[in-house]
This record gives sequence, structure tokens and C-alpha cells, in this order.
Amino acid sequence: RAKTDLKSRVIMQGESSSARASSIVNDWWHLSRVRSLQEIKDSIDRVTADDIARHLGEYPVSPVTVVTLGPKELKLKSESDDSATLNA
Repeated sequence: RAKTDLKSRVIMQGESSSARASSIVNDWWHLSRVRSLQEIKDSIDRVTADDIARHLGEYPVSPVTVVTLGPKELKLKSESDDSATLNA
């Protein structure tokens, strides 16, 4: 589902002149070339669950900040603690 969503966004982005121009400039700046929409879609298709796990192993998401809004407390379990309570 994530791949389909991402590819849909890429295709829709290609329909907008300003968004496509921004993507072209970004490609040129970072890659010194411009990728076609097909190349971008193919790159998305090649990503595997193992690729994502490897990336998260190399670049862990830390620290994580949670912001809540509301009258009730949000109870979370953390690795360092059996439970944590956030005041909402």
C-alpha cells in the first residue's frame, strides 16, 4: 500500500508544472541529472521490507517526541520503562 500511495503521489506531482519543475531542480542539484517519472516509479518498486529494516538499523528514529492534545492521559509503553504516562 505504501508503494502504491507513493507512486500515486509521484504521478500526481508530475501533473503540476511547479511541482515537476521543483523535482527536476532537486534531481539536478543532488544527482547532476534528471530522472524520468518511470525511473522514479521503478526505484520505488525495487524497495523491499529488508531495505527499510536495514535503513532503520543504520539510521534509527531517535529520540521520538509525542505531542497530544485532549483531556485524557495517554499511556505508552517504552523500552526503558514498563509504562509512561503523558498528560494530555
